[in-house]
Amino acid sequence: MPAIMGDLINELDWMVSEVTKTRDEEGLTDNTLLIFTSDNGGMLNQGGQHALELGHRQNGNLLGFKFDAWEGGHRVPCIVRWPGKVKAGNVFLLQWLPWWGINLRMERGRIATVQCLQ
Repeated sequence: MPAIMGDLINELDWMVSEVTKTRDEEGLTDNTLLIFTSDNGGMLNQGGQHALELGHRQNGNLLGFKFDAWEGGHRVPCIVRWPGKVKAGNVFLLQWLPWWGINLRMERGRIATVQCLQ
């Protein structure tokens, strides 16, 4: 199992680097808000149970897993990169749900229009 997870992380790292490299090559870095996040906390399926046996706590010290009401099932990492707009190293809490279904158009670092998608 650890080799499988290592392969997953390696592939994920490569995919994200391809997106950021293309964004940079196309000159879109300063105009693009890059958001990297997850949909839910870690699962307690067979793979999750094996990871726990090996000492990996996929939800850190939070109680719960995906599909339940505890924080471990809902709090997720969120990495945001937008040079010149979002200061590197910031740590903040984000209420993610209101972002779903919203299309923001930015101009000069400010929200120009908001479109709610249904």
